[in-house]
Amino acid sequence: MFYPLVIGLNAIGNAVLSLIGVDRQTASHEQYHTAEELEFVVRESQEAGALPVELGRLMHEIFEFGDLTAGEVMTPRVRVAGIPAGSDAKAIERTLRTFPHTRYPLYEENLDRVLGVVHVKSLLRLALGNEPVRAGHAQVMPTVPGTARLDTVLAVMRRERAQMALVVDEYGGTSGVVTLQDLFEEVVGRMGEAGSPPTDLGFDDAGRLLVPGTARLDEVGERLAVTLSHDEVDSVSRGWPRPSTPPSASGARRHGSPC
Repeated sequence: MFYPLVIGLNAIGNAVLSLIGVDRQTASHEQYHTAEELEFVVRESQEAGALPVELGRLMHEIFEFGDLTAGEVMTPRVRVAGIPAGSDAKAIERTLRTFPHTRYPLYEENLDRVLGVVHVKSLLRLALGNEPVRAGHAQVMPTVPGTARLDTVLAVMRRERAQMALVVDEYGGTSGVVTLQDLFEEVVGRMGEAGSPPTDLGFDDAGRLLVPGTARLDEVGERLAVTLSHDEVDSVSRGWPRPSTPPSASGARRHGSPC
């Protein structure tokens, strides 16, 4: 199940290495380069015109892949469509119609008590047989901390032969989920959709910028050609003040009025 992602990354890596003069078949250990050195060579080769622009951009995405964490690419908890253990046929059908996905976290009471993951085919069989979904129907769903690097997340998912992992915070609570598709799209998804922006940005009739709360800061910055980053915040909504905390940023404006 991991072959497309792993083989794809390996093929891209081999192609670029050959373009910059590194033969993995014959290179000795002394000829190996660090990630920083390879990133520098790729950048220089791209600027010199020796490396196709699209391939160069893809390689930069691969280098960035290792720096990202599960918490930065996960589907946040508020957008996770799970299914409660014990759900009957009608509840299963309602969930599948409302939230069409391939896999669903199965939980007891709330998403802090996830039992595993259930495939849509299993849910359909249960619904057709008028059977409730139980813990025994779930497959293993590995758990990773939000701070885990994506290469570590991929290794965990490969070891457990899972396509979805649960992302937890420092207290063990559920922060969200990350899927194999999320990891793949971090490298090729945004580039594979030619002409399709990675983040849905828009303007209202008053000319104000509209950004989804779940949008990542780096993606918004990329769209706006500015650098957006924060040590403790990775999405727009996580940086917005809570109702009990009035905004205090100097010069900030909200709905056209000074804060």
